Amino acid sequence: MILHILLLVLKFIGIVIAALLGLLILSACAVLFAPVKYQVWLSGCQKRDSLKVDIKIFWFLRLIAARIRVTGKNTEVYVRAGWKTLAPAKVRENERIKTVPVQEKENKIEEAEEKAETDVETEVHNIRRIETSDRNTDRTKNPAGKTVTAKKRRSGLYASVKNLWNKITGIWEKIKYTITRICDKIKTVVEKKDQLTEFLAQETHQNAFLLGFHEVKRILCALKPDQIRGKIRFGFSDPYLTGKTLACLGILYPFFEETVEVTPEFEEAILEGELFIKGKIRTATFVRTGIRLFISREVRQTVRDIRSFRL
Repeated sequence: MILHILLLVLKFIGIVIAALLGLLILSACAVLFAPVKYQVWLSGCQKRDSLKVDIKIFWFLRLIAARIRVTGKNTEVYVRAGWKTLAPAKVRENERIKTVPVQEKENKIEEAEEKAETDVETEVHNIRRIETSDRNTDRTKNPAGKTVTAKKRRSGLYASVKNLWNKITGIWEKIKYTITRICDKIKTVVEKKDQLTEFLAQETHQNAFLLGFHEVKRILCALKPDQIRGKIRFGFSDPYLTGKTLACLGILYPFFEETVEVTPEFEEAILEGELFIKGKIRTATFVRTGIRLFISREVRQTVRDIRSFRL
């Protein structure tokens, strides 16, 4: 009888442990393989207040969701975890603060301006009275007409010029020190170029760098949006800057050549259009990269060599 009860207890403990392990494995799989999906929509024209941004983020069958909306100067945030809403309480509080009557604000601003003007007038009157008193005192002490104010002005001007010269000299010394340090570093690198070449030419280090390059490329491919479309019309007052920006966008052109229309303007400063981006991110991508780099003997050896490498 006692043995039977003991077996039932052990069976119950085993079921609980198996259930906990199952939940743990399910949670790990959800974190690793359930993608974080996002949608971004932007639009705007020449006016500052015309900017509109709508960002949506979902995870695990929309069990956790977030949304950020920007319309001009207004921002709304919505966060939901399960069936519980987290963010709107703060948003409502901000909206309540913003609902102060406009007339009351204007009255407070007018009162503050009037008080500031009165304080400025009083301060100016006091300064003039002090200056008049100082002039009278100087005339009394210097009947020959040589005022102390003129001496103070000359001494103040000399001190200002001296301080300016000291600052210029200090800046020049810093520039010379920086240039000297840069030249010393360049000289050191040139003298040690054989050592650097030998370090980079080792097969272990080359394999490590090649593996790192492939993993970074894999991550960038995984982060590529599933969908991107829109129309963008942009331009700067300087045509050269417009051309440089267009050249930078040309690097990314293969990713959106058929879905995004880009129109440069070389004769006016303008930025308008709309853009929609949709994609997903999986934690497993980064975990896989970290594991591959960690188990690689070449990468570990290269990291140790870099830490101990000295020019």
